[in-house]
Amino acid sequence: MAGDRKTNKNFNGKLKNMGRQYLMTNRELYSLALADFGSIEKTTYEECEEKARNIMPHGFPLLAIDICFNEQSKKKGRRDQPYPILKEEWGVFVQDAKTMASKMPNCYLVDGAKYALPI
Repeated sequence: MAGDRKTNKNFNGKLKNMGRQYLMTNRELYSLALADFGSIEKTTYEECEEKARNIMPHGFPLLAIDICFNEQSKKKGRRDQPYPILKEEWGVFVQDAKTMASKMPNCYLVDGAKYALPI
């Protein structure tokens, strides 16, 4: 559970998770991503995973998407944020984005040894 994770704030006030900085906004994701693999509707998890391994053969590659909700979804309390994407969720996000998002999310590569994502 997320509540069980050990977190604290460093001197800059940024959340840390076991030495990793949380990326809480899409802006942070965009500025710290190692690669942008494009729309999740036009690629597959496996293709992104392979590209990630080529870019980062060692370490802890983490795939993330940039969720940008439409106004109707925001009225329900949802907010734009990065999200760690798993193979099992890929198709669900493609379908849900068509009705809940203002744009189809892109898939990004993040250094998982340095950064953590909410949720």
